[in-house]
Amino acid sequence: MTLEKIFNTRRMQISTLRIVSAIIITLTISFSIVIADDNRITDDISSDSLLSRRDAIKHRSTSEEIAYFPGRLLFLPPKYFLKGVGKTAAYIDDQKIIQKVDDFLNSDDGRRGAQPVYSARKGAGMSFYQNGLFYTPSTMNHLFVEAALWEQQKQYYFASLDNVFIIRNDFPLKFSVKYHKLPEERFFGLGSDAKLTDETDYTIEQSEIAVNVSSDISADIALHGTLSFGTNSITAGMEKELPNTVDVFPADSVAGVGTEAAFVIFGGCVSSSELNRPGNPTQGYELSLASSVKLQTDGDEYSDWKISVDGTRYVHLFFNRLFAFRAMCEIHRPIGSTEVPFYYMSEIGREETIRGFERGRFIDNDMVMLSAEYRYPIWNNWNESGFDFFLFADAGQVAGNLFTDFSPSDFSEGVGFGIRAWTLEGLAARLAAGKSDDGWRIYLGVN
Repeated sequence: MTLEKIFNTRRMQISTLRIVSAIIITLTISFSIVIADDNRITDDISSDSLLSRRDAIKHRSTSEEIAYFPGRLLFLPPKYFLKGVGKTAAYIDDQKIIQKVDDFLNSDDGRRGAQPVYSARKGAGMSFYQNGLFYTPSTMNHLFVEAALWEQQKQYYFASLDNVFIIRNDFPLKFSVKYHKLPEERFFGLGSDAKLTDETDYTIEQSEIAVNVSSDISADIALHGTLSFGTNSITAGMEKELPNTVDVFPADSVAGVGTEAAFVIFGGCVSSSELNRPGNPTQGYELSLASSVKLQTDGDEYSDWKISVDGTRYVHLFFNRLFAFRAMCEIHRPIGSTEVPFYYMSEIGREETIRGFERGRFIDNDMVMLSAEYRYPIWNNWNESGFDFFLFADAGQVAGNLFTDFSPSDFSEGVGFGIRAWTLEGLAARLAAGKSDDGWRIYLGVN
């Protein structure tokens, strides 16, 4: 660097320093005058003479008013902000607004209530339920509404009305409608060897209208049937630091990328459970066998069938400590010469699969996973609510065809720990940290 450049740089720094120093000195003088003026008035007049104080302030000289002005101006925003906050809080308290809203949203008999919700996939919002909307007793039907938002236009809206009886009381119906927009979904490619460096992002918008029917065959076994109509739209993602999936993986290389499609879906499920406490079991099992068929209604490019098995076994140890073992397998196959769109394929990376990976980390037709979780209570309120600490280990893989491509060497693993809050109705909140080859991920959920 030349002497001239050094001199110019030094001169610029000195000029900047002088300007900053002048500003600081001006504000200091203003504050000093304000404080000195307040002290003078306090000393010269009695504390109960408001008129004298007002007269003393009016008799400031012009130079004092000019010097007083910067400090006075600086105090205006916080002064009126605090005044506004105080008046707002006083009004809310006087009008009992919080109590009235709580009374409206949450009834004393438990038939109506509202709760906060949060998950990484939905965002943050509120849920509202109303039992016994049309009939009595309150167990006859339930209205449930949930709305959540997050940054980058992430949106989730869901409404359902279940336990509706039209023909017979043995076949309750559930009607639901859903809209979900995820603007920053990740896609790394297909297969268990998808590389982290190939990360891209996309936006998916999903809309669905569905009707479900269920019937209890026995105390432990139930049948469920679903008929739904939905649309899926894949467009460019909103994460500016990542390449767009639609540019890196065109539709001719990955089915469903950059397209919009509508489907009619027929599904069925048989489930069985035997739990000592349905909300927070310490022993028993849960098992489900589900299948579905998806048919594209606005074209003939995509269609598939799926079958899945999901089971969890709870083993009680002592003092409400337990092991929870879970195994899951899922298989997708295209129908005829069509393809399976990537957003309907099996996935590893969701919290419900292997914790420690980004959502959508591994995607393919089939998936198998195993999970083990050790839980022990850290606080318990007469088995009605409580907090549990847990340790977990997850492992699994995706494959184009599990029957021909399955390999234990392709398994991905995740381990971690967390805290869960539960009630008799089920899981209320959870906070977990998972570690995989990709690093750590934090999971927070509020139900």
